[in-house]
Amino acid sequence: MNIGFKYIVAAMAVLLLSACVPDVAQNSYTYYGATPVYTQEGIIQDVQYNVAVNAPNTGTGAVVGAGGGAIIGSALGSGSSTGGVIGFLGGALIGGIVGNSIEQSAGQSVANLYIVRLQGQGQDGMMVSVVEQDAIPFCTGDHVYLIGNYQQAYLKLNDSYYVNNPRTGCFR
Repeated sequence: MNIGFKYIVAAMAVLLLSACVPDVAQNSYTYYGATPVYTQEGIIQDVQYNVAVNAPNTGTGAVVGAGGGAIIGSALGSGSSTGGVIGFLGGALIGGIVGNSIEQSAGQSVANLYIVRLQGQGQDGMMVSVVEQDAIPFCTGDHVYLIGNYQQAYLKLNDSYYVNNPRTGCFR
């Protein structure tokens, strides 16, 4: 088996696993198409900075790792038919374990947890939580818009509020 092929398989595995990182960035919006998306005003009541966010384990890392490990293992053990089978099985097992581990570590990130008290539209007093990554985090007391639905929501600073009201507080 060509050694170059092994490197191509390994590179493909790394590329596939890089897609496992969760995207909770502040300016990363999902396109909702014709589905209406709610926008509500709110005020940040509490913030917990630097919370761990884990993407769901899809099993892609284990599958890709097992496939790559099987190919490499069978090539290394190809001196005899028994060696090829043992190399195939051992490579698949080790590759699956390593691939799953890489997927888990690639799927970890850090974000901020915001507790927002909604205002208006019959939602006065209702509180929701939103987790997102921010280049400049929001602070307690910030006036924001909650954009989205119950599956995925985003926060945006309410710039129109701050036209007449200076923003004070923490600027991390």
